[in-house]
Amino acid sequence: MRADTCTEQHKSLSSAPHSGQAAGGCYSARRWKRALFFYSSPGFLDETMAIYLATGLAPGQAQPEDDEVISKRLFPLSAAVKMVKSGRIEDGKTIAGVLWLQAAHVPSRRK
Repeated sequence: MRADTCTEQHKSLSSAPHSGQAAGGCYSARRWKRALFFYSSPGFLDETMAIYLATGLAPGQAQPEDDEVISKRLFPLSAAVKMVKSGRIEDGKTIAGVLWLQAAHVPSRRK
């Protein structure tokens, strides 16, 4: 999943998926699907965020910004959900993305 921030509404929504980079640039993706779009601090800022689901992943080369350090750690979805529920993950966009992914991949119990 990838989250992009945009202070000018929808600016990054059209360009972010076309960069082909997912998970901090450690992978490239063939397909992108916008999963979520939301205001990061409604009533305080106009900043919006979009979270994309990247599929068709292939290993890539990270290209961090000068002040950015990327360390890749992979977790099963079930572990990430437990980390959200225990408070180990505190970042709002990560919480939103993990819970969206869990909901998207849990079969409906309705009959």
